[in-house]
Amino acid sequence: MQHAERSEGCLREATLLSAATGAAQVMTLLLAPAILRRYEAQDFGVASLMIGLAGSLGQLSCFKYDVALMTCPQGRAERPLLAASGIAVGGSALLLWVILRSLGTSLLHSLLTMGTVISAGAYTLGSALCLRRLDPALLSRAVILKATVQLAAQLFLSGWRDPVAGLLAASLLSGVSANLALLPAFRLPKGGRWGELRIAAAAYREYPLILLPGTAAFQTAGWLHQSAVLRFDPGLLGCFSAVERLLAAPTAVLSSTVGQLFLRWTSRTPPHRIRRLYDQTSLTLFTAALVFCLAFYAASPMLPVILGEEWRDTGEVLRTMLPLFGARFVAAPVASGLIAAGERRAMACWQCSVLLVSSMAVAAAVLTQLSPWRYLRLYRTLMAAEYLALWLLARWAVGREGKPD
Repeated sequence: MQHAERSEGCLREATLLSAATGAAQVMTLLLAPAILRRYEAQDFGVASLMIGLAGSLGQLSCFKYDVALMTCPQGRAERPLLAASGIAVGGSALLLWVILRSLGTSLLHSLLTMGTVISAGAYTLGSALCLRRLDPALLSRAVILKATVQLAAQLFLSGWRDPVAGLLAASLLSGVSANLALLPAFRLPKGGRWGELRIAAAAYREYPLILLPGTAAFQTAGWLHQSAVLRFDPGLLGCFSAVERLLAAPTAVLSSTVGQLFLRWTSRTPPHRIRRLYDQTSLTLFTAALVFCLAFYAASPMLPVILGEEWRDTGEVLRTMLPLFGARFVAAPVASGLIAAGERRAMACWQCSVLLVSSMAVAAAVLTQLSPWRYLRLYRTLMAAEYLALWLLARWAVGREGKPD
């Protein structure tokens, strides 16, 4: 009976969050052409790089205590962990502000980037608290609100003289609105004292010490790749960012949501059932990825027609990168099984290997003077192989966890 109730609860959570992220994806697909036509490919690429950098730093600034919030026992007080996370987010944003100003970044861009880091960190913590407290409805509303505000703000601010600032401001507004929707999740229960912060930080020190460096290496690999594309052609980076908006970003939101749910499910599932849950989730994701890839491959010739002549390379970029997007969609969510199985070091090692592979691809492109398209194909192949290795590694970990001692 308890297993049936747990399964029903998992299905309800997955249905709510999948519907919310699906609605956000539909809105993005419908309005993206209207938004992209208002920007030049070069400006959109540079702004997307900055927004991605700020969002990644916002997630990193939690010091991975958001993962601890989802996996720690129910009896532990949440307040100390949340306090440690909040201090980390504020300190990281302040450090970024100092770095940006020292590099000569304009005051407006520095403020917008720092605000985006804070809002991204708060949203990451709010999402973790929602999933910890079995409140997927609240998180679903935040997901839809965030997508709606971002699209509306990008349309409204597209006339700014500084397009990069306009896109950064739109990202900040969407993050703030989502955090306002998540405010009920931050109502902490009584019992935890702020003085327990040091104890909580010590008890979960392996999260920042092991997971944080690995995540930083993984994010650095993405920045390195986008910087390499920018070096080849800023317009090509804009087309790549447009494809990310049309396909990778929406599916990544769904993939991230499933990953958070999978992490919480596995942390509360009997060990002998984890392998079955892993295989069922993987099969569902593979089916969805196959449908997505076939549909977008068939529609790719229409992208230059819909978006305009300046975005003529988007169709070819989409066709080139589809295998990577599909592999990432399938492997990334269930990879949280590594964390649930206690293989945090294995996860960090894999993330560091991604940085190594990405560096090798960029070095090969620079030293052998590869064309941009050959570089993209090389990067796609290497990274798709990395995600296949991740899927196999996670499946081994959850299988080993399920075996009796």
